Parts: sequence; structure tokens; C-alpha cells
Amino acid sequence: MLPFEKGIPSHDTLEDVMNALDPARFSDCFVAWVENLREDEPDIVALDGKTSRRARRGEAHPLHVVSAWASRQRLVLG
Repeated sequence: MLPFEKGIPSHDTLEDVMNALDPARFSDCFVAWVENLREDEPDIVALDGKTSRRARRGEAHPLHVVSAWASRQRLVLG
């Protein structure tokens, strides 16, 4: 864990940081970082899907969410 001397950053602080980033450059750096996490041998990727039935309005379809968890890297892929 990082030593946050004044506590964890607020929502507003995190939003300011994210808004200051160049999206294309952030994407390039993030992809490079994730690729460095990969190892030669395959990892176990667990898939999980959920349907949020109460997230719809009127006749709209419910919200479906799928996540992929790379266990060795401890990283949610989507």
C-alpha cells in the first residue's frame, strides 16, 4: 500500500488527475504496463458475468456486465 499521509485522495482529486491525462498516451502506457505483466506461461483467466436487472428503465434491456480476472497478475481485464 502507498503511504497516503493525508488519507486517500478524494473523488474530486482523482477526477482532476484523470482529466489531466492525455487519453491516447495513457492508453499506450497502460497497454505497455499490462504487456510487461505477462509471463511466458499462460495464466488462468476467470470470466464472470452479471445481469443488473434493476439498472433498466421502462422497456429497456437489463445491463449485462462481463469481467475477466487474470489471477497471476491480479488484474481485472474488462
